[in-house]
Amino acid sequence: MLAAFFLFERFKEDVCQEVIPVEASATTREKLKTRPLRLLWKDVREWFRENCYLYHKVYAAIYFHYYPEARYREVAAGYTSRQLEDLAAGTVGYYARSLDLLDHLSRAYNFKYLCFWQPALFTEPKVLPGETKIDVRLGDRKFTELYRLTNDCLAKARLPRVYNVADAVSQRNRPCYLDLVHMTEEGYGQVAARLYQVLRQEFAWRD
Repeated sequence: MLAAFFLFERFKEDVCQEVIPVEASATTREKLKTRPLRLLWKDVREWFRENCYLYHKVYAAIYFHYYPEARYREVAAGYTSRQLEDLAAGTVGYYARSLDLLDHLSRAYNFKYLCFWQPALFTEPKVLPGETKIDVRLGDRKFTELYRLTNDCLAKARLPRVYNVADAVSQRNRPCYLDLVHMTEEGYGQVAARLYQVLRQEFAWRD
């Protein structure tokens, strides 16, 4: 009874939102007749989607077969190669403008700074078995290409005081990544060793 009342309220709400001419066409009248059934089917389908594991898996398999880019939540999953190139260049340009602001601040307040481009699983030459399933986006070829294009743009830009340490764990023999960018204690230890080398060189530190 409660379900019937809920369906009836949904039907009234939807119908009241429409402005129907006095002389409604046959098509409009037919739509109004079938609306309760369509609303009922929609509610049933939503219930199965939320409560039936098998339905969810079958629906997802069929949907992602026809729309593979929908598997990933990033908008760029549907970008063309040209759009990815523009986005990569725009990303590096954004960082360049931020560094310009930081440079002005450093001169005004008399401090020194260095910036580092961190490692990411997308740009690693190899992905270890223990890292292959940590994030579904690792299978997003567009996202991977975007990271690589951005790395290339960064190298060409030669931004001052920016060090690319993306290869800090490339020689690892054990998994270092917890997700696409965050690492284990061992992984961060290798990154810290690289940062220390750069800092010692730039600021003439002594051991």
